[in-house]
Amino acid sequence: MGLLQYLPSPLRDLLASLPPTTASWIILTLGIIATIALLTSDNRPAAAPSSPQPAITPAPSSTASPSSPKSLSALPTLGDPPTFRTSCLSLLRSALPETWYRMPTPDGERILLPHRYVDELKNRPRSDLSFTKANSDILLGKFTGIDEVNEQSVEVVAKDLTRHIPGLLGEIQEEIGVAFGREFDEELAREKGDGWKEVQLHEKVLRIVSMVSSRIFVTKEVSRSEAWIKTSIQYTADVFAGGQGLKKWHPWLRPLMFRLLAPMRRLETMKATARRLLFPILEAREKEKRAGGKKEEKEYKDTIYWMQQRSSHIPSFDFKEQAHVQLIIGLAAIHTTGMATTHMLYDLAARQEYVEPLRQEVEKVLRLEGAKLTKQGLGKLRLMDSFMKESQRLSPIALTFFTRKTSVPITLHDGFHVPAGTHLTCNEQQSSTNPRVWGELDTFDGFRFAKRADEGVEESSKLAFHTTSVESMAFGHGRHACPGRYFAEAEIKAILCHLLMNYEIKFSDTVTERPRNIFFETAIMPDPTQKVLLRRRR
Repeated sequence: MGLLQYLPSPLRDLLASLPPTTASWIILTLGIIATIALLTSDNRPAAAPSSPQPAITPAPSSTASPSSPKSLSALPTLGDPPTFRTSCLSLLRSALPETWYRMPTPDGERILLPHRYVDELKNRPRSDLSFTKANSDILLGKFTGIDEVNEQSVEVVAKDLTRHIPGLLGEIQEEIGVAFGREFDEELAREKGDGWKEVQLHEKVLRIVSMVSSRIFVTKEVSRSEAWIKTSIQYTADVFAGGQGLKKWHPWLRPLMFRLLAPMRRLETMKATARRLLFPILEAREKEKRAGGKKEEKEYKDTIYWMQQRSSHIPSFDFKEQAHVQLIIGLAAIHTTGMATTHMLYDLAARQEYVEPLRQEVEKVLRLEGAKLTKQGLGKLRLMDSFMKESQRLSPIALTFFTRKTSVPITLHDGFHVPAGTHLTCNEQQSSTNPRVWGELDTFDGFRFAKRADEGVEESSKLAFHTTSVESMAFGHGRHACPGRYFAEAEIKAILCHLLMNYEIKFSDTVTERPRNIFFETAIMPDPTQKVLLRRRR
């Protein structure tokens, strides 16, 4: 057996299946890297703790107050990597408000930033504070491929896509009808009796969101392709799975191991699928452009066209990169919108008292707008907007927001110094569930924000689903808040409108409360196995 007996079983099985020469080369390389890693690391065994570690460990001897320190070394520590992974919600709820913390995670240390500093930092340029770089570190972007996307994709989503939303609502509405018909109607038509059909909702919602989003991203022909639907959904899952799997290996071994992990190999297969599906469209448009000349160039309303326009000055931007960019745009849009929509539908199914008021509001708006969704019509859905924001408040997609990596040293107004390379993040539990702002932590009030606007507590524009603030950072905050939030809002509202007008939804009698969310590290996910009852309206 030799060195093989000391290797993890998946790698041992893989090497055993390879030709002897190849396996020997890999084993030799692993041995050399492991030896160097051992020689250059601190090999002293860690002392076993005599008692369970507290959630909050005081800072080293320091006269500075934890709420107003001057450097990272003066901060108390919040939890440890195992607790972060399994009990992050409890950990963050135990943190004192407006207090700095060092938070050890399996990906390295993050610094919990008190909310009072957000307004000071929110508009700093990406060259100083970068979400992309922070996300790349967390997802091992160098290996998962999310590092390879140019900055033009952010501009495409923030500017081109957002500007065209009013003119795209017809296509969005049409694709929702097609997607619902494909995912639900055939099954519902076969249902006898009272017409109720039990469906596993989240899987269906992801497919609907993939079709609707991709209609605007990569054209109708591709959006309805089963190969694209599966690829656009699975790509995100494998980026996360690949990153998590690779983190189990020493950083020096990752360049060797990443090509051996199944999720990483699937990512390459999915990139090839994207190229196969998108290259014919890209080639046809290029041929059309050459034939017509610049003055005759046809304008398309999709992210393929906008990416091509914004990247035309970049010599390296070719069809291959265009296909990869579309996968990355889908990664940022499909699962986030899908999870938010599922959360909202679970809230609706569990709280039937909201169904009729929301349905009446949709009926009224559609009568005024001639049965078609318009920008003005979406803006009139005040109760729906409030319901969506309340669902997002209690079931955001993450426990922390405003995650950034500093590229330069930053000194804040009170003298606190943040070195370059620091990962900053904000505790969402100190904003969206702050009892001083919202009352009881876990009380769902679907029309909370509409009532606050009616009572003059705040202007309605500041309470909208897409609006960000220090108290509502589900989309981030400031200049670099989520660029796709306006599109996500329009898409979710259109989906909810279609469902309310055409379907009834509820949980079975055995489900007595809204299904609990699933937590992993800072991620908050709807239970993907939960089933709901659905039927066509009668």
